[in-house]
Order: sequence, then C-alpha cells, then structure tokens
Amino acid sequence: MSFRFLVFLLFSIFAFSSAGTLTEAQKRADFYQLINLIEAQYGPKIYKKNHLGLELSVLAAQYEEKIKKTQTNAEFYYTMVQFVAEFKDGHFAISVPSERVSSLGFTTDYINGKVLIDEVDTKELPHFKFQRGDEIVLFNKLPVEAEVARLKPYISNGNEATITRIAAISLALRKGTKFPSPQGAVDLAIRRGTSDIIETVTLNWKQEGTAIDEDSLFVFPMSTQSFATDYSQISIRNLIAEIAHPHLKSFRCSGETRIAIPKDATVLMMKPFVSYYHPTEKGNIGYLRIPHYLWEGTPGLSNDKVYAQYLYAVAQLEKNTVGLVIDQDHNCGGSVDLVEAMAALFILKPYAGLEFQLLASKTEYLQFKAWMKSDSIENTFEQEALMYNLSLILDSWKKGEYLTPKTSFHAQYPVMPANYQYTKPIVLLVDEMSGSGGDAFPGLMQGHGRAKVIGTRTMGLGGHVEQIPGLYNSGLMLNITKSLFFRPDGVAVENNGVQPDVVYVPTRDDFIYEFQSYQKFYWKELFKLIEEKSL
Repeated sequence: MSFRFLVFLLFSIFAFSSAGTLTEAQKRADFYQLINLIEAQYGPKIYKKNHLGLELSVLAAQYEEKIKKTQTNAEFYYTMVQFVAEFKDGHFAISVPSERVSSLGFTTDYINGKVLIDEVDTKELPHFKFQRGDEIVLFNKLPVEAEVARLKPYISNGNEATITRIAAISLALRKGTKFPSPQGAVDLAIRRGTSDIIETVTLNWKQEGTAIDEDSLFVFPMSTQSFATDYSQISIRNLIAEIAHPHLKSFRCSGETRIAIPKDATVLMMKPFVSYYHPTEKGNIGYLRIPHYLWEGTPGLSNDKVYAQYLYAVAQLEKNTVGLVIDQDHNCGGSVDLVEAMAALFILKPYAGLEFQLLASKTEYLQFKAWMKSDSIENTFEQEALMYNLSLILDSWKKGEYLTPKTSFHAQYPVMPANYQYTKPIVLLVDEMSGSGGDAFPGLMQGHGRAKVIGTRTMGLGGHVEQIPGLYNSGLMLNITKSLFFRPDGVAVENNGVQPDVVYVPTRDDFIYEFQSYQKFYWKELFKLIEEKSL
C-alpha cells in the first residue's frame, strides 16, 4: 500500500480555570498508582511485551517526563488517556470524570477511506444544507485526515482500522471522558455526494454538560506529525457510549438493522432484535441480528428473556429457511455465558467453552472465592467449575506464574447444544466495530466450522474486564483487562480478533442505499454454501 504524508501542526485552546489544580505530587501519585495496578492486575502485561514489544518501565519513564511538564488538570488527564492508549487494548481504558460534550450538530462515519456525514440534528442545524453521504474534505483548512490523526492517540485498540474509524466518528462529537473538549468556530470544506462541488461552512462547537476541574487551558503541543491520506481497511459498551451522540440515532449496539429488509419478507420480530426470512432463487433465506450479548440493564429485558426470544427465532428460521445470515456488525460484546449459549444455537455438537488464561494473583483468588460463596449453588456443575478454577489460580500463584494455564468458566465440562438449533448453512457478518463478545462469537462459529465469516477483521478485545475505583487524586476511572482469551485455533483474541473468510468493505453506495450491494454480496456467498451442501 502506498501512503502520501503531509505535515501539520496541532493546536487548540480550551478555556482556563485554575480551580482545584492538582499538584505535581498528586499527579505523580496517581500516575504511579496506575503503574502499580498495571504491574499487579493487567492480564495481558507479558503478552503485550512479547507480541508488541511494550516495555512498561520504558513507557512509564517516557510518560513520567510528559506528566512533569503538564501545567493543568486537562493536560494531565488527557496525557494519562494517551498513556493507556499505548497498550493497544480496547478493553483497557481510562476515563476522565467529565460530563462535558462538544458537538457540531451532526455525526460522521468512516466509509471506505472517506469521512462522510452520517446524521444531522436538524433542530440544532436547521439551515445546514449538507446531508448523509457528503464528504468532509477539510477541517479547519487542513485535510480532514489531519484531524483524524490528531484524535487517534486518545483511542486504545489493537486494530488500526478500528482506531481510525472511532477517530473519524469522533470528528464532530467529542466527549470529555476521552477527548479534550473544543470550543469556538470550525471551518469545514464539504464535498456534495461524489461530485466536484466542494462548499465551505463555518460552525461553532456547542458545549453541553458540566466540567468539574478539567476546564483548564489545554494546548496541543506544537509539533509536526505525519498522517496517511489513504488507509487500510471499558467494556466495549462503554467505548461505544463514548462515541455515541445523545440526540441522534446510532446503529452501534442496536438490535435494529441498517440493511434493507426485502419487501416480500416474513418478519418474525423487530424488537429487541430484527429477524425475518424471505424468498430467493435458492429458497427462503433468514436474517438474524445480534447487536451485543448484554441485555441486563435494558428496561424490561434480561439475558434470559432475550435468549428465549432468540431460541424461538432460531426454531422458526430452521423450519422455514435453507440458509441464514447472522448480522453481527457493530456488536459491542457482553456476557461470556450468553456468547456461549448463543453459539450453542448453531454449533451442532458439545463444544469447549471460551478458553481463558486467568490472572494468577492473590486478588484474583480472593475474588473467585467471593464469587463462589455468593453466586454459586451447592452441588452444581457451576460450583464445581468455580472450585476447579479457584484451585488453578491458587496453584499458579504459588508457583509464581503470572497467568494460569488455559481454562474455561466450565472447567472440564463442554457447552451443550441448545434445545432448538439452526442446522443449515450460515454466513456471519463482522466488522472492525465488533469487539469482545463480538470477537468471541465469530471466533467460535468460524473455529467450529459453522459459518463463513464475511466483512473486515474484528476489534481484537481479548479478555474479561474489571472496573477499578477512581484514582485517588484525579478520580480518573479505569477499566482493566484481567485475562486473555483464545480462539478455538489457540490464537489469542487480543490484537488479533477474527479474520473474515471473505473480505468485504462497505462502500459509499452501501452507506447511502441501505447496504443493498453488501446484501447481494453475502447472498451470493450464502448461495455457494447452499449449493455445496446439496451436492
């Protein structure tokens, strides 16, 4: 791939407030509290050293110097965000305790190498003459790639395509939890559709929410950086929340579909997820949307209730179709138990659950012991599995090992097939915005030969996450990865994700016209599977 590099200056000013400024000693204390947490509790620590060459002591020394130079709380906070982003781990995240949101009144997306307008808040921008699919070309008189590149150091992920897309999505929407909150005017140059017509407009950042102490003078360092003009192609739900607009619709984590529903479709359900089937030249084809694996906390829903609805949908699809499309694009993960249960709707034999290497530490031992006492039922497989993993953690810890050998949350017991299953050919849609459980489910389906995976490589978020109370002085909140999990082929999910069997990168026409070209593409791939089965 060829890249053209430009040089640009990074410069932005934020409002000044001297109230509650952290002292140098307080900043240093919080930084080393974070370092100590990583040393003791960050599951992929050795993996990152071996696979990415990340030396914690070297990185800590570099950032200690940067932190010494910070003059304000904002500078300190967002330097800490960048430090965590160096680990290239989408589960490992630090959040600034800020309610501040800066928005230009529209959202953007990154489609096939271009930053396109997604949705426009017409109440906020009643006279805005641009629309979905128009391309942002210049941002403050520099190529838009410059602004995308400026945001990327705040985003922690091991998949460069994911980092780029999140940065592009954040172009017109900055949440203070992750990004410095801009204000003032922005000059934009926007291309209408695919024409040669480029028009300019000036918009003002609208700031919402209350700042606590991060509203200090913050100046991006005056330095030169390079960026590419063409690209390759906290839990995850927290990550998605940080880039979602509170007033505009988003497909991320949504049970709705962005793909056109055929007019002759028989709709099984539209909420909490879309499922239908429709006639084709090969027979009826089914569609099933899986947006995430964590329904607890959604009003009126729970994992058990929604799983029962999936069970019903699968039974109807099995009865009425010859092939199935599972749409897991933009899936934001969730419960390991639900991931495994969902996979059991399609994997036709008992299978080993997701394999993990757990942190072998006293803290982890005590936590597992507390879970066993509070959550497990005596004389059950669950309790036996917890006891097995508890002894595994204890034994590994006493041996001085950092992680346990591979295990699952079922220990030696397999995950059994569901009461109702789908037995026919399947294509599974994934993209670079699918992560955590959104990595695990396609990994299981691909690894057990139950689906042809189509799309782009998933995020590569490979472990379970724990939220840590705020750092002592700054209140910075931390989500830390406590383990590593693996695909069925033994490859760690962290930084690898799942590679599609067939690559498809959605186009601008997909984006504008309900992904109909994408639909035709995956139908052809599904037809091939159906034909192979009939031979």
